[in-house]
Amino acid sequence: MSVKYYNPATIITKQVPINFIVGARSVGKTYGFKKFLINKAIKTGRKFIYLRRNIVEIETVINFFGTVEMDEAFKDVVFQQKGNMLYYAKTKDENDVWDWIHIGIMYGLTDWRKIKSNEYPEYDYIFYDEWQPGERGGFLKNETRLFLDVMLSVFRGREGQAFLLGNSSVLYNPYFSYLDINPNVFQEFTRSERDKD
Repeated sequence: MSVKYYNPATIITKQVPINFIVGARSVGKTYGFKKFLINKAIKTGRKFIYLRRNIVEIETVINFFGTVEMDEAFKDVVFQQKGNMLYYAKTKDENDVWDWIHIGIMYGLTDWRKIKSNEYPEYDYIFYDEWQPGERGGFLKNETRLFLDVMLSVFRGREGQAFLLGNSSVLYNPYFSYLDINPNVFQEFTRSERDKD
């Protein structure tokens, strides 16, 4: 199956810790990042956290892998979601049972206490999908601070990257205010005002 989707290669290679990907709906942002992160986990063993705003949004994710599992890149791979845990397998053991390998975990940002109480030495990526709420005022209280605390807890001084994907409905929000980001809709990339010094 061949799907046209957003290719995250350019933004990933910039090696910036926090990346906001804002664009039109239905251009394949989620698909592109899922494919990248799954592929990276299979090839390197480096895992990812799939993040949504709250646990209710995570509970509605019935099949995280969706159409990605039909992608030609994964023709020799099977996937499984058990609760909030994500796995893949390529081989079966001597009893004809799949050898499941853990590649990721799903959390709601409202689970920040649970996230911070664990260690994630094998995790290099946080993928926050739909970080921009569809309705006005849909951000959590102190959400930017919560997210940054989670990021620091996951990476604990290691290099890692967070990708926050959303639709271009709200260009001015608590994240951009806190991080001094003034988006320029005429440029592909906008850096924080702090990085320009």
